[in-house]
Amino acid sequence: MSTHCILLTGANGYIASHILSLLLASPAKHSIRAVVRSQSKVDDVKAILPDASTSQLEFAVVPDMTTPGAFDEALKSNPPFDIVMHTASPFKYSEAGCPADFIDPAVKGTTEILAGIQRVAPSSVKRVILTGSFAAVGAWGLRDERNKVYTVSQIPNTRTPCLMSLDLSIPLLSTIAELTPAPAPQEEDWFPATNEDVEKNTTNKNFLYLASKLFAERAAWEAQKGPDVAWDLVAINPVIVYGPLLQRIQSLDHVNESMGIIWNRFLNGKTPEDEVPANGVPLYVDVRDVADAHILALDNPDAANQRFILAAGLLDSQKIADILHAEVPGAQERVPKGTPGKNTFPDDQWRADNSKVQKVLGLKFRSVEETIADSGKQLLELERTL
Repeated sequence: MSTHCILLTGANGYIASHILSLLLASPAKHSIRAVVRSQSKVDDVKAILPDASTSQLEFAVVPDMTTPGAFDEALKSNPPFDIVMHTASPFKYSEAGCPADFIDPAVKGTTEILAGIQRVAPSSVKRVILTGSFAAVGAWGLRDERNKVYTVSQIPNTRTPCLMSLDLSIPLLSTIAELTPAPAPQEEDWFPATNEDVEKNTTNKNFLYLASKLFAERAAWEAQKGPDVAWDLVAINPVIVYGPLLQRIQSLDHVNESMGIIWNRFLNGKTPEDEVPANGVPLYVDVRDVADAHILALDNPDAANQRFILAAGLLDSQKIADILHAEVPGAQERVPKGTPGKNTFPDDQWRADNSKVQKVLGLKFRSVEETIADSGKQLLELERTL
């Protein structure tokens, strides 16, 4: 692996903390600048990563990454950055109350880092790795998904006709003049939301979250096609992410959303006699695999201008319960038992093709047993120690 000078945004986050740990452990001895929102977040990173005080790592504080020029100072470096990993998404689901609360932070946070590259490091940055979401890929009920297998294909370098223009009368969309969708043959592999859909779903938080991920990724691809752009783009789009936390948390009330599913729906206050919760997102991936994908994308020329779905496989609630019962000491007295071994998915369940990320990046997925067992063990350990 080559040695890189890397800017990593959102470095204290669930996924990014694993990425940072891998970067610091790499024999390539990368130089890393970790961007966080406050000095307290710097302290958090230093507390959880023993290598965080090495000469390889420095920090930059960007309190609000949606403001114009937010990243300009952070992007100034000697030697200059050649890789930018943008994992940050400045968003609090529980506090969002209108479309602007969802879409503005996601889009502006993305466009500001890319605009900053063009202002500060237009020739040195060669690759931007964007942590996106499968939210931008799936149809999520807007189309018939029965038997659907989602795939993603290369984004062409040629500009495609704009099929969706932003309604500039909506303030939340004022940051971009237009968004270019995927070419028609691959359009099914984008969340098929339009501006009109946003207007019709102004109070639907789930829909607005999905739309924010769609608009943010499309904005990134639009920026990549701009004049004098020297960098290519890699979009990493994971499904729901489970796996152990590296972040420091004050209590299990502050656990991240996906680990909170395991804690609140399967462990906290539950008994074997309780019903197994209804299925949620049917696909999963391990946070450590997501981090691995980012590292594998650093030097791989075949990853240039590619989208990748990260989905290890199907996972229903009964399977989660079964693994917790079988693999996690102390879980047997509290996890709903249900009907062990029962597959609760319909025969026409939609799914995702993960062959591309395995073929192009060489990613190897952890087993579902390892992912859920490690998650459950950590949650019970946190319960004992916090």
